[in-house]
Amino acid sequence: MTQFAYVAKEVIPMDIPNQWHHPYGFGTLGYALPAAIGGAVGQPNIPVIVIAGDYGFQYTLQELATAVELRLSIPIVLWDNYKLKEIDEKFKIFKGGMTVIDIGAAPGSWSQYVSKVVKSGKLISIDLKEIDLIEKTIQIKGDFTDTEVQNEIKSHIQNKVDAVISDMAVNTTGIKNIDSIQTGELCKDAMFFSKEIISRDGYFISK
Repeated sequence: MTQFAYVAKEVIPMDIPNQWHHPYGFGTLGYALPAAIGGAVGQPNIPVIVIAGDYGFQYTLQELATAVELRLSIPIVLWDNYKLKEIDEKFKIFKGGMTVIDIGAAPGSWSQYVSKVVKSGKLISIDLKEIDLIEKTIQIKGDFTDTEVQNEIKSHIQNKVDAVISDMAVNTTGIKNIDSIQTGELCKDAMFFSKEIISRDGYFISK
């Protein structure tokens, strides 16, 4: 179970036993939607609500088709707990004047946060998809793993950078083991690239 589930468990009252369901131990990403579908089928007269993280929800997003096929009405609450902001508040990483590379930036939430903090620094955002327009950023649309794109990134920096951040993830298949492996490989690619451009005291942050 992850942070938002702990919070939700405290703020959403459940006066009847066995009405709040969540995974124990592993905090299984993607659990909420399939479990809610099962609950709605098993107890059709009891309303069911899904509370899920914006990332974990993608692991079983395709199960929305199952809900539609079964004609189930299930409200879904997606929770974004501003992960990068939370990390920065704890470790005090970002400061004015830093040079930061954001890999897998779309739609742009991490870059938006960093741009407000580094202010007069430099922010380079890269993604295959369109990135939200953010002032005072260099945006590159392309495949980060492509050598030409990596060379374009390097062309925008004169010295070693202060931080490389990556929120990259593959388009999910719904097969958790495969999705995790492929996303892990993207993380490794970002880490290896960061070793070429990051300063000795720099930071690498990946989810």
